Amino acid sequence: MSQENRGKRPRRNTRRKSSGAGHAQSGSQSGNQSGGDSNTLHMGGSSRYYQQGKGSSKRGNRDQRMPARGFWLYGQHASIEAVLNAKRRIHRIVTTENGLETLRSALDEAAGKGLGRPQPEVLKNSAFAETITDAPGHNGIAIDVAPLMQPDLPTVIEALPANAPACLIVLDQVTDPHNIGAIIRSAAAFGAVAVVAQDRNAPDETAVMTKIASGGSEHVPYVKVTNISRTLAWLEEHDFIAYALDERGDSILGDTKFTQRAALVMGAEGSGLRRLVAERCHHTISLPTLPPILSLNVSNAAAVTLYEWSRAAAQQAEG
Repeated sequence: MSQENRGKRPRRNTRRKSSGAGHAQSGSQSGNQSGGDSNTLHMGGSSRYYQQGKGSSKRGNRDQRMPARGFWLYGQHASIEAVLNAKRRIHRIVTTENGLETLRSALDEAAGKGLGRPQPEVLKNSAFAETITDAPGHNGIAIDVAPLMQPDLPTVIEALPANAPACLIVLDQVTDPHNIGAIIRSAAAFGAVAVVAQDRNAPDETAVMTKIASGGSEHVPYVKVTNISRTLAWLEEHDFIAYALDERGDSILGDTKFTQRAALVMGAEGSGLRRLVAERCHHTISLPTLPPILSLNVSNAAAVTLYEWSRAAAQQAEG
């Protein structure tokens, strides 16, 4: 952050209506599927993959929420990162022969770290397709997991280095798991510390969300809060400046001078940001597009905005 902007607190935006930066579409969710054990071929070899290890999450941690139910996580990148994440509870691993080869290196690494993982059940391709349904792009891998227990927002903020750039994505009424998964992937790619959503509107972690996040869910917390506008007020007390993305913004994204701690606030197309949320934002910025496209999907807009923030953060670090 430049010397000119350090220490200054801009006035919040008082505009009463804000349209969203993207479109939150409805998406399907993959449900739990039971296994076809009669077709299962168990892999041989070392049992070191399969002992109980240190990877289980503790129920009593005050800053985590116990997930309600599990789901099938699938796909190459999501599965590899889940196997390597000590906080991810894994109940069952089902693969094809090719899928097992894809996952083998991660299983070796997890074993070396003492993460107990269940023995993979290796199925023929046809049996896998019958056992694991509604999992497009599975790459021959499906893992029965518990949703991650997520930290609360104060825990995330307390862990931040005092003088380092930090960015949060705050979602107001963005409900599509595809969009949220893509935003989590971009957040991981560009260094955001969390994706924040309102608990009564946003979906829980799902198979679709983790697949689209492509491993990002194992690295970026997906934090639920009770009230977005009050959360923005609390973030302001912790030196975060809120930037609302709006096609009618007062300034354009490329000209924005981000502060050291930034909260990027995005709503769904159509309803946009709610009035109280918009009024809690200090700046309103737009992402110009060329006709006939008037705006981007919220996940695409988030990716572009996060890139611009990460570029600005790198320049601040150099300067």
